Amino acid sequence: MPSDPLVTLCVPVFSASAVVVETLTSIQAQTFENFRVSISVDAGGDDSAAACLPFTADKRFVISEQHSRLGWVDNCNWLISRVETPYFCIMPHDDLLEPDYLLRLIEAAKSYPEAAVIFSDLVSFGSMQNKLLTQPSIVGCSFTRATTFLIKHYNAVAFRGLVRTVVVAGNRLLDHNPFDDFAEDTVWLLKLALQGDLIRVPELLYRKRATKGGARRQWPTRSNDKERQFAAWEHHCFELAVLVLRSDFSAEQRKLLVRAIIRRLLNEGTNVGPLPPAESLLGAGEQDEYVKGFLSHLGDILGEEMVKALV
Repeated sequence: MPSDPLVTLCVPVFSASAVVVETLTSIQAQTFENFRVSISVDAGGDDSAAACLPFTADKRFVISEQHSRLGWVDNCNWLISRVETPYFCIMPHDDLLEPDYLLRLIEAAKSYPEAAVIFSDLVSFGSMQNKLLTQPSIVGCSFTRATTFLIKHYNAVAFRGLVRTVVVAGNRLLDHNPFDDFAEDTVWLLKLALQGDLIRVPELLYRKRATKGGARRQWPTRSNDKERQFAAWEHHCFELAVLVLRSDFSAEQRKLLVRAIIRRLLNEGTNVGPLPPAESLLGAGEQDEYVKGFLSHLGDILGEEMVKALV
């Protein structure tokens, strides 16, 4: 094994003994070999650690076992905070890589040295077969990237990409929210997009397992509780708003960003997120109250006068 690996594959594991061997085998089969694999087995699950153990015969694989339950967000953060290579990937415990995944992304990273994330197209398997998941590149100045992200991006394809480690400096880790950490992968990607381009490699190099009981299918936006659905989406948009409005943009740019945030909140011609446009679920008066409540909440955090000046 090369003495200085170029990329760390971070594999957060929980109750995955039935699938994690297939995942780790796909990593081991990579044609690009200069990597290390950091596996964190969360507490309170099954015998996943035992399933992973044979892979430590390959010195590139290291397993850590957590003694208390972290959850998917903190397990990812635990792994990210210990990365020492120039690049890393977060790889959920049940997904699969095509053999040239790392090779193609590393090649692209060399062509785009200022990019924050390099990612490929995804295809689903399991309970949802052969659904193609793509996301366009997000490029330009930081204001353009932020605006494009707010209006067009939700599905977190790039979360499964190659991240330049330097862009997570300053504690740019995943956050929590009171809605089962709904869409925190997307929020994290905005943090990275504010640091650099997100570059798409238009090849199917990643296979995402779809499961009926997966975390995404348990998120509140998939329930029949309309009030909780809108509350979860409002909080998601609020997190994005705080990120961009606390960044170094001019007053005029902030005004435009607030408009983009409200478009996202209402899914107004943006076609992003898990909910249909607000106009199909809320009356005009309800939409107004929804936006007013959102802006009021934003004012509580950023200052009422600041928000009034931007609206």
